Amino acid sequence: MLMLGAAGLLKAQNPYPIMRIDSIQYVNPAKLANPTANTLPDYIDPVKQNPVYGDTVRFEGIVISNPKAYGLSSTSRKGAYVQIKGGGPWSGVLVMCDKAITGEAPFVDPNTGALYPDLQTFNNQTKFYDNAIVGYKCRFTGIIRNYQGETQINLIPNNPSWDNSVEQVPPLTPDTLVYTEIPASQLMTGNPNTGWVQQKLTAEQWEGTLVTIRNVSVYSIQTSGARSFWSVIDDFGNVLDVRDMSAYFRRDDNEDTVPKIANTFQPPPIGTRLEYIRGVVTEYAASGVQRYGICPIYPSDYKVCTSCPPIMKYINRNPIIAKTTDTLNVTFEITVGDTTLNKQVLYFMKPGSTTLDSVAMTAVPSFPNYFVGKITPAGAEGVLKFWVRAEDRRGRQSFFPDPLTLGKDLYITTVGVNSIQILQSSSIPGGPSIWDRDSLLNIDVRGIVTGKGFGNMLIVQNGTGPNSAIFIQRGTNGTVDNWKVGDSVQITRATVGENFSTTNLYNILGTVLDSNKTLPAFETSLAIDSFILGRNAYARPYEGVLVRFDSVKVFSANPDGASDFGEFSILPKNSTSTLGLRIDDLSLNFKSWNKSVKAGMMMGFIQGPMYFANGNFKLIPRDSNDADFSRVDMVKPVIILNGLAIDTVKVGSGTYNDAGATATDNIDGNITANIVKTGTVNTAKVGTYTLVYNVSDAWGNKADSVLRTVIVRDTARVGINENEMNFAQLNVYPNPATTAITVSGNFIKTQPITITLVDLLGKEISTRTVRGTQFNETISIDNLNSGIYFCTISNASGSKTLKFVVNGK
Repeated sequence: MLMLGAAGLLKAQNPYPIMRIDSIQYVNPAKLANPTANTLPDYIDPVKQNPVYGDTVRFEGIVISNPKAYGLSSTSRKGAYVQIKGGGPWSGVLVMCDKAITGEAPFVDPNTGALYPDLQTFNNQTKFYDNAIVGYKCRFTGIIRNYQGETQINLIPNNPSWDNSVEQVPPLTPDTLVYTEIPASQLMTGNPNTGWVQQKLTAEQWEGTLVTIRNVSVYSIQTSGARSFWSVIDDFGNVLDVRDMSAYFRRDDNEDTVPKIANTFQPPPIGTRLEYIRGVVTEYAASGVQRYGICPIYPSDYKVCTSCPPIMKYINRNPIIAKTTDTLNVTFEITVGDTTLNKQVLYFMKPGSTTLDSVAMTAVPSFPNYFVGKITPAGAEGVLKFWVRAEDRRGRQSFFPDPLTLGKDLYITTVGVNSIQILQSSSIPGGPSIWDRDSLLNIDVRGIVTGKGFGNMLIVQNGTGPNSAIFIQRGTNGTVDNWKVGDSVQITRATVGENFSTTNLYNILGTVLDSNKTLPAFETSLAIDSFILGRNAYARPYEGVLVRFDSVKVFSANPDGASDFGEFSILPKNSTSTLGLRIDDLSLNFKSWNKSVKAGMMMGFIQGPMYFANGNFKLIPRDSNDADFSRVDMVKPVIILNGLAIDTVKVGSGTYNDAGATATDNIDGNITANIVKTGTVNTAKVGTYTLVYNVSDAWGNKADSVLRTVIVRDTARVGINENEMNFAQLNVYPNPATTAITVSGNFIKTQPITITLVDLLGKEISTRTVRGTQFNETISIDNLNSGIYFCTISNASGSKTLKFVVNGK
């Protein structure tokens, strides 16, 4: 590395200013105090402080996370956090290695002059993996950017005249990572029940830095495939999401570490008391709402208490579907490390009650450390909340899931689970199903299949209104494989799960009761802005529900830019909003329509089930009948020649004066200026020449090509009235042809006669000369591709062009 540094002295000086990370990250308190303001650094917002280099900077810091263990992407980007030595407020930032940046022209490789073919090439050139080693001090050159509220520095390509985009700088020895201890309340206050509040004024300073938060408990866990989304809660009811940026906290294979990370991580059980959790503070958006969370980086970044209060693990409840007349048994595993339990109490609040009742939990025979609490029949339908408090003989206490603030929710029914609406019940407005992760037996849920072909999903809806539909995942038992739209179905068993903030049913058993039923009516009066802006409490109850919006316009034909995920977006026709509702191509029968629509195009309606994915509510039309595409232009423009289709000029007459053509389109009007003409006329040489006229409209529809044949002849007689070919019997057959054509003629006096074949672009394919007032000339075409061709038969008096079709290769 020292040799590289010495070599670098011979290079030109990197012109970009060297900044401190805290100068790059700082946001003034007045801006942060405004709840609607962005968190862009003062260095670039509202104006760029450096008038020459704008948002491009150099900075130095200690690498605190391994870019090879970045888990959020495998091939499109990699990232590492960097922190000023010693840490503290405003001391950290995320560095991203990405060959293309949203809003910027794609990077060009200075060595080849071409775009980077892949991330690995860009990574190798910037020396990101080579030099960004945990604990070492590095210097980075990049552009200040912001993703979902978090400031990040995107590396720029290595300039051969300067240093690398990522350089190690002395001292070339690893430094110790420094964590700052803060309370969870400096990042977020509140919780999903009472409402989360992002604490910009105190949190933004910790973005990108290493922090430690002590004395928290695991609050929630949602599993989706190879990822677990979990959160922790402090003793004051403040919930903080735990993010899985690091591959150590995932179960996929996105990292580039050698050897590979085991990828077996599972969060500690709900209720587990943690002595601490530490990591990097990140800002992000979830369900359209800005939040701060913590990203643990290494396996040692959380510690389960060993000399802490009792550790509790929720085992189960019985029955899972509790009716108003049932006694409910709640079972926990409660363990202590250095003493024994003193008491364990189950607290509960029955539906409709504000009274907090309690009952002592008793040991379960033959199951060490298992304790059960019994709740007497609730007597009323609705949400029941419960908590557990355990205390050891040293007076240390633990609470599940929190200290008597939020509670664990479950639904008490009168007659069991007999509707989609009950399955979609949530104790949080716009939150997950209260049955999440429950396996439900002996249920009687009915509805009509309203859509299928959405990957592995179909949709069943019962009536109309909020919470009336649910997504169903096809399973290995084949139960729903033959269900069709319009089938009336009954579901008797299912497991409820959340899949990226959408409730799904898995492992179902069910039957088709009837077919060809009328589908539920579309919701037609919903507030489209609430879906666009991600107002979860309003929008989420309509997931899967058939929704229709009338009189809309296309806002963007490709809201994802270069990524192009096949979506377009819409707005009400008179809206001036700067955001649109996304229309997703999730259905197998609704693909590539974003290639046909245009921004500003009016649509009489668009409809389909509502969906949520990648942070956005989206409409997922089932097929093209779910949208008005009548204004999509599929009509070809028309070209009309000015002057003669066959023209004759005298050899040596000078430049040929082409009369041109006009072009019109049903939507674009006169598009004559867009005509492209190919072919030339050489008036110095006797022969037959072809000019071809082409044009496309704004939608990309191509007109039928139009040709003009120009004959340059060697006599002074120039005039269409003397053209023998207008009176001769001329023919090309068979038409269409495959291997050969026969060109026939009769009643032609002027000799010789020239037969010329040209393609659609006017390129000459073959020519031959024949003699005789009558002829039949066979010409081989077995080497021609399928398409339209032209045969021009000419002599000194004039010419005639015949079209024929080849069905060949």
